[in-house]
Amino acid sequence: MTDRHFSKTVTGKDIKFELNERETESRTASGQINNHSIIFENRIWTLFAKMGFTELNQGHDFQFALKDGTIIRLFDIFARDEESVIFAKCIDENSIDAGNIDKILRNFDGTLLQEVYRIVKTRYKRKLKIKFNIFLNGIKLKPGYTDQFTKNFMIFESEQINYFFEIAEYLKSSARYQFLSLIFSDQKIDELTKSVFATKGKLGNEIFYTFLISPTELMRISYVAHKSLDISNAKNAYQRMLKKEKLISIGKFINKGGVFPSNIVVNFKTNKSPLRFDIKEKIDKDISQGTLQLPSNYGSAWIIDGQHRLYGYTYAKQSSDSFKNDKSVIQVMAFDNMSKEKEMNMFVDLNSKQVKIPPNILVELYADLHWKSDDNKLAFQSLISRLILKLNSEENSPLYNRMITSTTKRDTARTIGLQSMNYGLRASKLIGYSSGGRILPGPFCTRNIMDYPGNLQKSYEILSEILNVMKVNLKEQWHPITKKDFSYFCNNVGIRALLLTLFDIADHLQKYNDNNLNCLEVKSIIEYYKPFLKTITDYFTTTEREELELKWKKAGSSSAMITEHSRELGIVLHQKHDKFKPIWLDDYEAKKNEALQSESHKLVGHIERRLFEFTMSKLKIHYGENIDDWFGKGIPESVRLKCAERYEKEGRERKQETYIDLIDYKKIFEVNWTLFQNDIPLDLSSGDRKQDRTKWIIRINNIRNIISHHIRDDVTHDDLVFLRKVWDTVKESLIATHT
Repeated sequence: MTDRHFSKTVTGKDIKFELNERETESRTASGQINNHSIIFENRIWTLFAKMGFTELNQGHDFQFALKDGTIIRLFDIFARDEESVIFAKCIDENSIDAGNIDKILRNFDGTLLQEVYRIVKTRYKRKLKIKFNIFLNGIKLKPGYTDQFTKNFMIFESEQINYFFEIAEYLKSSARYQFLSLIFSDQKIDELTKSVFATKGKLGNEIFYTFLISPTELMRISYVAHKSLDISNAKNAYQRMLKKEKLISIGKFINKGGVFPSNIVVNFKTNKSPLRFDIKEKIDKDISQGTLQLPSNYGSAWIIDGQHRLYGYTYAKQSSDSFKNDKSVIQVMAFDNMSKEKEMNMFVDLNSKQVKIPPNILVELYADLHWKSDDNKLAFQSLISRLILKLNSEENSPLYNRMITSTTKRDTARTIGLQSMNYGLRASKLIGYSSGGRILPGPFCTRNIMDYPGNLQKSYEILSEILNVMKVNLKEQWHPITKKDFSYFCNNVGIRALLLTLFDIADHLQKYNDNNLNCLEVKSIIEYYKPFLKTITDYFTTTEREELELKWKKAGSSSAMITEHSRELGIVLHQKHDKFKPIWLDDYEAKKNEALQSESHKLVGHIERRLFEFTMSKLKIHYGENIDDWFGKGIPESVRLKCAERYEKEGRERKQETYIDLIDYKKIFEVNWTLFQNDIPLDLSSGDRKQDRTKWIIRINNIRNIISHHIRDDVTHDDLVFLRKVWDTVKESLIATHT
């Protein structure tokens, strides 16, 4: 391992952070590596540069000699900082190494590790932590694949690589400490050992310390991202609380000499024993001063409050040629091994008082922080959150990438909010529900609500299968191209209404089966559901789009509206499956019928008034204002005689024209067809003849007679849909121009 293989000290100004920063000439297949491998290797080299490793190898021909003179070319990248050395092997799916992974992994054995330790110690004259890493591109190993090999290395696949690029974008060089906290998890790092003068106190039952420390020293042992490679669950939503614009702003504030008077709040997690504190002076019963030994581990301090203030110093350093505050210190309030639940509650409490945490982020946080919590309610919420994120992140899910997360924006296809899904699943009781202070299992999970992994997998499989039926049979609705496209079950209202309906179906099925659904296998449950799902999809595929939009495409997403939509889906099912009678059905139909009659009555009144105002205005303009002209010439004789008879019979209390009935407008229009033919709405009736184009008046009159004679059961939903359509049409087209 000679000097020619290493670069000079790397700084932000020396590295452009581009994939082709180093040489990128292709090599032949027999020569060594192909262009794909070089590009991938460059990408990983760039990641180490972005993360602030101060020494990196040059070129692609990294090699070193063992004690016996053997030349080793096992690694592609060498990276070093003050405390650690990283050796990396990069394997692209198109490289010649892709088929030799077993052989490569077996090379990482204890003998080689000891030899590398010796070489590094000889070169740097001190002990540095060493880790071997393998980075894979386009290659996914089976779970447990590496268990047969040594634990001296760590493997990173595409998802983890992208993850560290993401946090490097936010945290700059400080992302290195997130990386090191992962690969050296719980290992003591002698170079991190530090003592500070601190005050010890108590807050409730929690011990805390206050002290001063430089931002860099605190960043070295802190983390905002999770120390696990299981990044699929919300990509561990901690770093989502960081806003790049705010970090930049704070960096500028620091460069101008700005300081922060408030504490950074952290929780030290040593896992093994409490922090070491040597008392120098006892101030009070629970207050003392002395020396606090900080943990000598990466990722031992989680930032509860003050993430932006702390990591703003990274932006200050990188945005200024002469960082003026390099001797600054910050105030820290540190708790000693606070429980995960208390830590999370404090995090939400402190942050929500300063800047309200978006509901979507809370869903992502709960998925990670309360998984298998001792608090059943928190654990259940974590289960719901993980299910939501799994539905959105798994490529085989019908809802893949259809939800709005903290890092994605609403668009044509992405219209479902995480918090809305959270409300929907909790209200549906499909996964479980609270009763008497306990969480009881729902029909889509196992009988054991404490089996969180099992419940997550079973509920995911059931919902995926059910939603896939909707996706396959409602293709146009499921894949909207423009905002005008009707995609009912891929928005907040539709999906939540469906979830409520799925529970009603489960309740019905359990009445006609000996066992609860949570005793059955996924396949059996889906078979029970298929007839009901077919009824719903048949309804949406056979009903005219105009009618669907009129009934289902309404603004708003209140709980009351979602419940109403669910009831309407239940009505659709009841009409096909007569035994399907949810407990709400009778009351809802009665109230719905009452509301239907009331709305129909109002609409008929609106339509009749609009016809009167428009017709009288048109006749007066054409025949003249004098009643003998417009009434005598424009109104058919049979209608005039009827009006005159009622006029005399009622003692001439009202004007004669007010006795015109709704059905009379059909005759008036037909007698004056040349006057009205261009005004009569063409989309209300078919045909070109005046008798056809005025038929809609007959239907309105029939509906009016039913309402007037209180034959309430005969007014149907179809009648109401028709009245709505007529009113929407005539109020826009039949405008009075003369009174």
